[in-house]
Amino acid sequence: MLLALSLAACNFSSERPDQQAQNEAEATISASKTPDITPVDNASIRAEGVVANGIVIADLDALALGPKIVGPVGPEVQASLATPLAAFGDIESWVACPARDSIRDDSGKTTMPQPKAPKIETCEPGNMRDGTVYTYVHAVTPGVDKPNDRPFAQPEALNMPADITAFRVAVPLAGFTGKAGYSFGDATKALGSKGKFAVACLGKAIVFTVEAPEGGWRKGQTVRFFWQSTVAPAGPAEAYELAADGKRARGAGPAPAQPKDGEGPALNVPCA
Repeated sequence: MLLALSLAACNFSSERPDQQAQNEAEATISASKTPDITPVDNASIRAEGVVANGIVIADLDALALGPKIVGPVGPEVQASLATPLAAFGDIESWVACPARDSIRDDSGKTTMPQPKAPKIETCEPGNMRDGTVYTYVHAVTPGVDKPNDRPFAQPEALNMPADITAFRVAVPLAGFTGKAGYSFGDATKALGSKGKFAVACLGKAIVFTVEAPEGGWRKGQTVRFFWQSTVAPAGPAEAYELAADGKRARGAGPAPAQPKDGEGPALNVPCA
């Protein structure tokens, strides 16, 4: 106490020594309650993702994607998410290459940071390097059903489900890298400011479960989901589901080739 008073006496502050010491102590306590952390909305963090349920969950809005693969029906696949009786919504899907290539030495190791690597102009899997990461994107809109690409049938009826619980990738994720997610901005518009999707494995597939404390998934609000694989699509397949009102509305979209036993890249982590 004597030392504190001596130091305070040498200070030209107009505050009383005991008052100044109390103010300094309060400032120290206040600072200790405010740890130095990086904001969670930082773009790099949103792109790199955070690990939950064994999956690296990232924000699609923060990813740098390259050109789309042009498949049998074009760069996007337009289809319905439907039960045998009616459509519950719309699904538009595409698959993108990375924005830039990676430069490797003779051993296959990357020698140049990706931001400095050559830009990929066209996404043609047959011309891409082994191990290229393809991003599968699915834009899902409940209560809406746009005209479908051929040969996908257009349901005659359209119902807006009352209780949407999840969007699912219903086939094994061949070559899955362990990274998936959705557009955080889309989720806010569709589910409210506190809404989000819990991402987890469901057997060998993946499920995006709705968590919307402010209400359900709103009609006509599109949410874009994504997952990444080192296996290019083999073509459209009825591989996607919207779980709602106790039913499963299925729809078509690009899906990875499924390897035969003992051949090709099978499931990676973690949905094995």
